Amino acid sequence: MKRAGYSLVEAMVAISISSVLASVALGLLGALVRADHSGRRHLNETQSLARLAGQLRADIGAAEEASLGDETARLVLRLPGDRSIEYAAEPGRATREERMGDVRQLHEQFVLPEAARLQFAIGEDPKGGGAAASLAPESNEGESVGIKGARLGWRVEAAIGRALRITRKVSAGKVESPTPDEEARP
Repeated sequence: MKRAGYSLVEAMVAISISSVLASVALGLLGALVRADHSGRRHLNETQSLARLAGQLRADIGAAEEASLGDETARLVLRLPGDRSIEYAAEPGRATREERMGDVRQLHEQFVLPEAARLQFAIGEDPKGGGAAASLAPESNEGESVGIKGARLGWRVEAAIGRALRITRKVSAGKVESPTPDEEARP
């Protein structure tokens, strides 16, 4: 005699296989969403650090004098014409504020990697030395910073009052560093 349908056991096996496949698919979808979020955050942090590095180099090169405030969490740059620029390190971000006298002209924010803090330093001569900014771990427990503990060795250095034009000559297959005559001075 021929059967017209499926048995209860066959239906239960089909349902259980379908549910296992659905749970695996949902798990993979969750992992993909987390990876996408992590990648976008990393890209945003990288672009923000690149903008911060360029702006910081330009500001330090145009400055007449630099000073630190709040230990190493704040960098104040005095520029010609009663202008000043202040960089401040806050948890998860850095801010740049440009002032003309007492009037705020511009306020910018930069995203920093998770568990990182920005530290500023200046040389011994605040009028002709150098200034630097670097990322450090938020706590002293570990030395790794960034996504999943990746080491992040980000550091920006510039000479106060000297905007250096970095040009490299290539001759006979060798890369030569710029000479002092090739430096652009403001």
